[in-house]
Amino acid sequence: MAGSLGVGPFEDATRMINLDQDSSRPSFVNTKQNMQIYGCVVCGKQVDTYAELSQHAFEVGHETLRCRIQPCDLLYARKNGVYRAHMKTSHPELYKCRECNTSFNSQFELEFHASRLGHALFICGHPWCGKPFGRLDTFQRHQRTHQKDTKRFPCKYCNKYRGSNGFKRKDHLTQHLRGYHHIGERENASPILGYACTQNGCPMYNAGLTYWGSELAFKKRSDLIEHMKTVHDTSKYPCPEPGCDRVAGRGYFRPADLRFHLKKVHWITNSDSQDIAR
Repeated sequence: MAGSLGVGPFEDATRMINLDQDSSRPSFVNTKQNMQIYGCVVCGKQVDTYAELSQHAFEVGHETLRCRIQPCDLLYARKNGVYRAHMKTSHPELYKCRECNTSFNSQFELEFHASRLGHALFICGHPWCGKPFGRLDTFQRHQRTHQKDTKRFPCKYCNKYRGSNGFKRKDHLTQHLRGYHHIGERENASPILGYACTQNGCPMYNAGLTYWGSELAFKKRSDLIEHMKTVHDTSKYPCPEPGCDRVAGRGYFRPADLRFHLKKVHWITNSDSQDIAR
C-alpha cells in the first residue's frame, strides 16, 4: 500500500507536460523589446496571444500548434479526431489512473474517476514538493509556481509581497487582498446568500447550510469552517482511525481531504476508504 504513494509513471510529468511553458511551442517568439508574440510557422502571421493563434490555425487549417506533451513532434491545427487518436496512441499515460492502472476513453472519464475515488493522477516532480493532483489543469497551473521567470503579481499595500516575492498567481493576490487587507471583500460577497451554522442553539444556527437575507449568515464557506472549528470544536469528516488526533475541530470538511489523510497517514487505500468518506 505504501508503494501506491510513489511517483510512478508520472515521475517525469513535470518535464513532460509543457502546456504553460509558451517557449516550448514553435510558434512562440520573444521580440527585441522583450515582448512575447506568437507566429504561425506556416504563413508567418503574428498575433499577441496563444488564443488568437489557435483561432487562426482553426480557421485556415495551418498546423502550427505543438502537441502539449513534450518531447513530441506533432503539429496540429485543430483538436479533431486525428489529434485525439494521436493522444491516445502516443501518450496513453494521460488516460490511465496512476494508482489503480485503470484505463479510460477520455480525460473527462479519468478525472471523474479520480474525483470520485480521490486518486492522484499527477505528482509534482520538483524537489521538496511532491504535491498530488487529480486533474491535469490544476497540475499545469501548479507548475507555474516553480518557474523562475513567472510573472509576479505584487501587493501594493505591503512590502512583503513585492518584486521577486510577489504572488505567482493573480487569484492568490486577490485572496491576500481580501483576507489580509479586507479589500474587495464586501464588493465580491453575495448580498443574499450566505452560510449558516448547523449546530442547534448557536446564535448563527439555521437548519440548512444556507439561508436568505440574514445578517447572521457567513459570507464565505471558509468563515463557517473556522467557526465550526473554533466555536464548536467539530468537523464534518473526522478521522475514524482509533487514536488519530484528526478528530473534532482538527478533522476535515471535505471527503477528498479525509481520503488523502487516510491514505497518507494510515496507509488505507481508496478502495477501503471511499465508503468512509462520503
